[in-house]
This record gives sequence, structure tokens and C-alpha cells, in this order.
Amino acid sequence: MKILIVDDEMFSRENIKEIISSYGGNKFEIIETESSEEALEFCKSFFPQIIFIDIRMPHMDGIELAVRIRQILPSAAIIFVSAYPEKEYLKAALSLRAIRFVEKPIIATELIEAFEEALSQVKEKEEHILSLFSGNRDTLDWIKLAIGTLLSEGGQNSSEIYSLEKIMGADVLRNITAVSIAIKFLKNDVASLSSYLLTLVNSFLNTIQRKKCYENICAFYTLKDHLVFIYLISPKKEIRTSVLISFCNELKDFLETYNLKFLIGVGKIVYDIREINSSSTAALLALEDAYIKKAGYVAFFEERKYVPFPYGEKERIYFFNLLNQKNYEQAKIFVKSLALEIRKRENLRTRDIKLFFFKLIEILDEREAERKLEIYLRILDTTILDELVDIIIEEIDRYRVSALQKYENEYVNKMIEFLNENYSKPELRIEDVSRAVNLSTSYACFLFKKVTGKTIKQYLLELRARKAEELLRGGSEKIKDVSNKVGFRYSDYFTKKFKKITGILPSHIKNKKKR
Repeated sequence: MKILIVDDEMFSRENIKEIISSYGGNKFEIIETESSEEALEFCKSFFPQIIFIDIRMPHMDGIELAVRIRQILPSAAIIFVSAYPEKEYLKAALSLRAIRFVEKPIIATELIEAFEEALSQVKEKEEHILSLFSGNRDTLDWIKLAIGTLLSEGGQNSSEIYSLEKIMGADVLRNITAVSIAIKFLKNDVASLSSYLLTLVNSFLNTIQRKKCYENICAFYTLKDHLVFIYLISPKKEIRTSVLISFCNELKDFLETYNLKFLIGVGKIVYDIREINSSSTAALLALEDAYIKKAGYVAFFEERKYVPFPYGEKERIYFFNLLNQKNYEQAKIFVKSLALEIRKRENLRTRDIKLFFFKLIEILDEREAERKLEIYLRILDTTILDELVDIIIEEIDRYRVSALQKYENEYVNKMIEFLNENYSKPELRIEDVSRAVNLSTSYACFLFKKVTGKTIKQYLLELRARKAEELLRGGSEKIKDVSNKVGFRYSDYFTKKFKKITGILPSHIKNKKKR
């Protein structure tokens, strides 16, 4: 079991090391560092399974370090330690899937309790990998997924991988050329879609590997912490760049046919299966550098020399003045123009972009620590710049409505007025309603539900049903004509919704009127 301790205080590091050593004797391999940057390097070479992280450290705080570690070692068990008493602040940090936090000064029993929980988590993950080997060993799909899962652990389980390659009847993992491809999906609950995504990827690989240009390439895959990894391995010759580009473009086109939004990161080519983790890390770095791109972008890893971030206090003051003058729409335009300028620049660090925008909206109001952390984590979790801009726009709207809370009903009344004026249009969308009151769609939906207790869609359907009932009771029009007049394209769908809302069929009203 490998353990990493990251803390800028030497006494604290030694204390944790002594407690763990006393608990487990020589069973654990422990290394320590005072530097967040060095900790990241250890994660790429040492592959720790349990990591202790101090919350407050110079240069890079423990939360940002944990986010970056998750990109390198998604399965590592993280335990926060802190000398600060804001428990609610630290509890919110558990959204990073940390085991727990331990307060300083450290009490041995509390540390051991957290450590035992981490050991249990690591054991569960190992048992999950082993469970793959209880599947149907006669299926190639099972082998591709099993090997992919082992490769995602860093290619260290060499004996098991070698036994699996024998099942395939090919010596695919010695004297090889390999590359990792990482796919990150946007705005999807990947956990609930995991089986679906793996089925899609498997279907793609089964189809594409029938093509002659890929005949010397073996492909394995797995899903790990919101990312799908594909490993391409050629036992005969180097994977040509042109073939790799062709593969990624076909993968992109395939996923887009299913209306999925994603980024693809391609790592560096390696020539030793034990280096597959460095290719995976490079793929993750490629994803990070593609942050300013649009969904569907394929990013190939390249060494970069990053430049200082060009924006700062001047832009923050200008933004603050816009808000102070209640010029909210201009503030939104300013944010979007900043994003546009950032897209044109090369070699900016993604973390600098995220930190700048967090500091930009930090001035919106005096937030509680937990609320600040919530926004900070949301920004850190964004995959592309467009997602970050959406968050900023939403926060501007939230601030505007918060500053003008007494006018909440006025916003909703304007939305209701707009719905009453436009309900008969079949093409009416929720985005049209939010645009009518100059709010982001997400915040307009939130505000409408808060005030009325109903969603905009629900309100619109009920409004259309009510208007339809008035027409049915007061005239001699056909049901089809009534459905068209109240905004339904298809009379069958109208009948179904009308019955669900009113409890009766439109035809019953017509028949009753005739009698």
C-alpha cells in the first residue's frame, strides 16, 4: 500500500507518518512532501493509493491540489487535514470525494479512523477489478473491458495483463506502441450513463476494427470517474499519426450521432506498457489545454510553455462598477467579450482562467464560506470555457434578483404575461420566455418555480389546456382546430395532455355541449 503525505509543516508530516507506521508496521510505503507541485510529480511516478492533504498551503491550496490529483489518479483515497475550524467549509470539500477531514492538532484515534475508512475504499476498488475476472472469459468484449480497467490503474498489474493476452492468443503487450485517449462528457450524469457509454464505445470499436487501416491495432477501454479511456496498442509497428487522427475523427463523428457533447484528449505515444499512465496523464493535459475550445474538439498532447495570465485587477474593477451601476446586461456582455479574447490567446493555463473568473464573481456579494466553496468547485469542475461563462451569467442574474428581491414577482409576472401573449405559438420555447425578461434560461426556470411552484413547461401546458377548454365549451370548432389554436401541432398529443391535466377527454366536452 502506497501512501503520500502533503503538508507544508514538517511536524505535521512526521506526526501523520509516525501514527500510520505505528498502525501498520512495514506494510505501508510512505513518502512525504511539503510542495503541492512535487506531490503532483509523485502522483505520476509513485502512484499513491491513499493521500493526506493539508487544506492551506502556499502556491496551491489543498482543494486545487485534490482536483488536479483526481485528474491523474481518479481512484486515490484522499484525506484532508486542517488547522482551521470552519467545519462546514471543509464538509463542502467532500464533494471532491475525499474520505473525510481530520482537524489539527491531530488526534491519533481520529486519524486512524479516517485511515481505516480509506483502506476499506481502496480494498473495494481492488475487489471491483478482480470481479471483472469472474465474467464470461470467452467473450472478446469482456477481455477488452478487463484489460482496459487494468491499464487505467497505470499498467502496473503486469502479470494479470499478460495472462489476459494469452487468452487473446496474441502477444500484444510486449514490444508495443501504445497511446491513451480520454473522452470527457459535458453536462451529463456520467455515473447513470456508464453502461450506455461503455456499450457505445464497444460498438464503435467493434465496427472500426474491421477496417484494414486498423488491423494491426488492438483497442481496450474502460470508464473511470466520469472519463472514458480508450487504449490503442499495436504489437507490430508504430501507430502512425495519420491513423491516430483518422481514428479520433471517426470516434468524434460516431459520438456526435448520439447527440453527446464531449472533448477528446489524445496522449503521447509510449513504447512500454508500464508507461501507459504517462500517456493517460498527457491525454488529461490535452483535455485541460482544450478548455477554451468548443464541444467536440479533439486535442492532441503537446509540450507547452505557458504565459502569465494577462487580466486581473483592472478588469475586476470595471466589472464591479458595471454591477454597482446596475448595468447587468453590460456586465454579461463584458464577461462574454473576455471569454472571446481568451479564446484568441495561446498557452494560458486553464487554472489561471478559472481562478480569474472566480475572483471576478467573488465580489458579487459577501458570501458565506460554504457558498464560496460551492461556486469555486463548480468552476473547477467545468470542462470547457462555455460552461464557465454560463455559470458567471447565472451568478450575475442571481445577484441581480437578490439585489432586487422585492421585484421577484415582477419578473415572474412578466414571464406569465409573455406566456399569455404567446401560448398559441407551437414553436414557443423556454429560451424565448427567459429572453423576454433578460434572464439566463437556468435562472428563469429556477425563479419561476420558486414563485409559482410550477415549472414553465407545466404552467404553459396548463394554460393551453385552460384556453382549449374555453374554446371547446364556447364554440363549435373541431378538436383539431382547437389544438392548433392553443399551440399544439398534433391533435393526438393535445388529447393526451388535455386528459392528463383536466381529467376528461376533449371529446367529452364536445359531446356534453351537444346534449
